[in-house]
Amino acid sequence: MTRFALPAQFADMLARNGPAPAAEPASLSAPHPALFFDWLAPAATRAASNGPAHLFSEDAVDTFDFVTTAEGDGRLLPDPEPSALAEDADPDPAPPPQPSEPAPDPPQENGRPAGAQPGTPTSSPPAPPPPDDNAAFGRPPGAEPTLPTGPVSTYTSPGPAGSSYNVTIEFEGNWTVELQQAFIEAADYLGSVILEDIPDVYVDGELIDDIVITATLDTIDGTGGILGSAGPRVLRDDGTYLPATGAMTFDVADAEALYDNGNWGAVVLHEMLHALGFGSLWSLMDLLSGSVAAGDLRFTGPNATDTYNTEFPGIAGADAGSLSGVPVETDGSSGTAGGHWDEALFDEELMTGYIDDGSYVSVMTIATLEDMGYDTVFDDPYDPDDQFGPIPAAPVNDDLIA
Repeated sequence: MTRFALPAQFADMLARNGPAPAAEPASLSAPHPALFFDWLAPAATRAASNGPAHLFSEDAVDTFDFVTTAEGDGRLLPDPEPSALAEDADPDPAPPPQPSEPAPDPPQENGRPAGAQPGTPTSSPPAPPPPDDNAAFGRPPGAEPTLPTGPVSTYTSPGPAGSSYNVTIEFEGNWTVELQQAFIEAADYLGSVILEDIPDVYVDGELIDDIVITATLDTIDGTGGILGSAGPRVLRDDGTYLPATGAMTFDVADAEALYDNGNWGAVVLHEMLHALGFGSLWSLMDLLSGSVAAGDLRFTGPNATDTYNTEFPGIAGADAGSLSGVPVETDGSSGTAGGHWDEALFDEELMTGYIDDGSYVSVMTIATLEDMGYDTVFDDPYDPDDQFGPIPAAPVNDDLIA
C-alpha cells in the first residue's frame, strides 16, 4: 500500500483554516515496507509522524508564480525550476503569492447560484463527439495512429489546441517506453475527462496551451527511499488559479519497482491530478471548510457534494454533514492530511492518501475537477452552458464506479 501526501505548508495552513500559504515541491519518502509520499516538513515533525524512515532533514520553500493570459498585458514571468533543497533558518512558510488581480468572491450557498436547489438539473448541451484527426495526419478514416517504438522527449494528448484540453508532458532523464506509457495514458485520460480548452498563457516567453508538465526520471537514493516530487508550478493569474505548468520527478529505482508491482500507472495518474491542482489548490480556490485540527475538513464544491450523496449513499447516509461537503483526510502526516479524500471512508478511491490494488477513479473526483473550474464530462446542473459526455475508463484497472 502506497501512502500519498501533500505539502506540509498546505496541511499546516488547513489546520489554521487561514489563507493559502506558498507551496513547495513535494518530497516523497518511503519507509519499509510501504511506499510513503511526503512533502518536505521539519525533520522532527516527520520523525514523530512516520517513525524511522529515509527522510530529508532539510526544509524547502517554494512559491507559485502567477501569469496573465495570452490576451492580457503581455508581461512575462519566468517558469522556475524546482528549488534546490537548502536549510531554512526561518521555520515559517513563505508568504502567500499575491496575484495581480483580486480573487473571485467566495461562493454563496455552497457554490450554487442564489436560489438553486441541490441536484436540480438545467438544460445543457452534450459535448460534441471527439474529432477524427486521421485526415489531418494523412491516415485512412478509422485508422489507429502509429505509436512510437522508442522513448519520446515530449508528448501532447490529442485534440485541437483551440478547443480541447491538452496535457503536454516534457520528459527529462533516461525514460523507458514502459515507464513513459503511464504518463501517456494519464495525459490522454485527463484530456478526455476535461472537455474544454482554457486560456493560453505565456511562461518565460513560451505560449502554454492548457498545461505543460515536466516529468523527470533521476537517480536519487535507490528503492525504498525518496520517491520524488510532484505538484503545480505556475498558476494562471485570472482568478481561476488553474495551473499552466507542473513538475513530476521520480527516482528511477522506485519507478521500476512500482512498475513491477503493478502500481506505477495509478501513482502517475494520482500525482498528475495533484499537478492539475487536485488537493493542492483547494484552499486557494476557496473550496474548503473546517480544519485538519478540528477533524471536520470538507471539500465544499457543489457538484462533488451532490455526487458524494448519490454515488456513496451508504457513507453519506451515516454522515450528518453530508450536505455541507465531502470529508477530506485529517489523519496521517502533515502532508497526507488536507489534500486527499478520507481513507477510512473512501478506501480504494484513487485520490485518498493511500493506494491499493484495485484503485478506481470515482465520479465524485471528476465532479471535483468541475468544481475547480475545469469543464469536464460531468454534467454540471448549475451551469447552463456546461459541456458533458460519457465518462471514460481510467487507466488504473480500467475500473470506474458508476
